[in-house]
Amino acid sequence: MRKYLTFLYLFFVVSFSYQVMSHQLAGSFSSYRIPGRAIDFPNTSKYQTIVADLHTHSVFSDGHVWPNIRVSEALRDDLDAIAITEHLGMERPQWTEKGRRLVHVLRNNPDAFAPKKRWAMDWYYPVLCGVISGKEAEKRISEKWNEFVVEEIGCLCVLDQPWVTIAETAELAITLAKIGNQDKAYELLSWTDKCRDKDGAYWMGKQYSENVFWPAEKPGWTSAAVILATDALSGLSLGSEIFLKDDLI
Repeated sequence: MRKYLTFLYLFFVVSFSYQVMSHQLAGSFSSYRIPGRAIDFPNTSKYQTIVADLHTHSVFSDGHVWPNIRVSEALRDDLDAIAITEHLGMERPQWTEKGRRLVHVLRNNPDAFAPKKRWAMDWYYPVLCGVISGKEAEKRISEKWNEFVVEEIGCLCVLDQPWVTIAETAELAITLAKIGNQDKAYELLSWTDKCRDKDGAYWMGKQYSENVFWPAEKPGWTSAAVILATDALSGLSLGSEIFLKDDLI
């Protein structure tokens, strides 16, 4: 459970950071800003000024709001970037117990949840999050590989549509690395290059039967998924193994 929450949390933070750095927020979130609230720090003749809040907390440690609220606050203040700096080592016994119960149900009674078998995430997420591991994980990925993966293109979002998405493809690459199939993980991630635009951002997905990028969007969280997968496979950062080793969380 904690690994699943951490995955979503990191995905969210990297996504926001990518959008800020690529200046995608300038027009999309203008309605969030409150006139007169932001403090203006002008650029100099040689340098661009970046305004950032490097010390914030959320409910994941001793803060009182969720990370999305911190982002909304940053947008209202017209900040370029924020760092959500949580405290480590805080006990959450209720989370731990609920996590154990959730893992037990996922492993032993998956039909307790509403059926989502058409979604690729329902296939690989239990492995990515460490709920299913070892030979059982390898078997799970192998059994539906030909259903969800279109060779040389990527991972489907849903079974009944000819649509691959970059985020699912990148997440599946991390999953493959987690079960020890590094070569296939690198190959799968390399397919995403075909959906990278000239500005460096990735299209959300591709409708391959019509050979068009769809939707015509390049969301930050899509590129964030590729960043996380590249880090996991290449070991570029100190957090690169966070999805690969269950004992890190």
